[in-house]
Amino acid sequence: MLGVEDQDYDQIVQWMTLVLDHLKLDHSAESMTYDNSSLYDHAFYRISDSARTYWSPRLGYMPTDECLFRAFFEAEKIRLSRNSR
Repeated sequence: MLGVEDQDYDQIVQWMTLVLDHLKLDHSAESMTYDNSSLYDHAFYRISDSARTYWSPRLGYMPTDECLFRAFFEAEKIRLSRNSR
């Protein structure tokens, strides 16, 4: 993964999956917007900020924005595939 070790990325994805499960965040609960002002968008930004705060001291470096973006949506993909079974 660009800007982060593969094993660290996997841990971040697992963490984000747990956070999303805990929050019961559901992207289909509201219609899409193009101005990044939906509750889902705001949740993404808050979770990403929390991930930076949580993971930086544990990893010894700051995860990149791209890493956090990809990890968030990878976690969503895991949740969707798990829920569709």
